[in-house]
Amino acid sequence: MRILKYLVLGILLLYFQIMLAPKFALYGIIPNFFLAYLVYLNIRQDRKIVLPIAFLLGLALDLTYPSLLGMNTFAFIVVSLLINSYHENINKRRFIIVLLGIIVVNIVYYLIFMFYHIISSLILPRFFLLAMFAVFFNTIFTTITLYLFIIAEKFRFTINV
Repeated sequence: MRILKYLVLGILLLYFQIMLAPKFALYGIIPNFFLAYLVYLNIRQDRKIVLPIAFLLGLALDLTYPSLLGMNTFAFIVVSLLINSYHENINKRRFIIVLLGIIVVNIVYYLIFMFYHIISSLILPRFFLLAMFAVFFNTIFTTITLYLFIIAEKFRFTINV
């Protein structure tokens, strides 16, 4: 039942990512709210639950951006494995430590895409400056969204039918 709950939440986040996230774009960079969701899932759940969800959500996001087919799936799985391997060594009560962890997650995520763009010769002017801004910009949204997930977890919703 937990898998279904997290998968439904991921699908709702996919709609949010597709419909509302472009409204937060700055210099063509759309924040990726899935990174916060992956951090949240990896902290709360076991690897056996998170990896299939990360794969399916990455695949669903890749289908909306066909030119990068497979890149989000690969990046989500790598990020999930990274978070799952190291999250127990991090003091989650200290904001600065969590922020540094989120910065590392964003750097890894964007390094995968930078590597793809370098290999495919799709380097634009000021490419590395834009990539550094993307890491900074997405770190802000990832941090805010992660804490919103943690706050929302404290609310209990029940439906009596």
